[in-house]
Amino acid sequence: MVKSRRVRSRFLYVQCNKCRNKQVVFGCAKTKVGCLACNTPLLIPTGGKSALVKNPITKLPNAHILEILDKNL
Repeated sequence: MVKSRRVRSRFLYVQCNKCRNKQVVFGCAKTKVGCLACNTPLLIPTGGKSALVKNPITKLPNAHILEILDKNL
């Protein structure tokens, strides 16, 4: 009997707070992820799940998650 592995990695649909560009990113990215339109850093790797980058001046994230994709895998 073969057990199926549970997938914990997800794709995220995020929106840049600076230029309002929407894009799909991988939730467990191994490199820094930037906005495709304005090159603002959105996600940084943490060894597991990626974390949203916070603006050092406003202390708010540079992006927000609109939707978690591939929920039922």
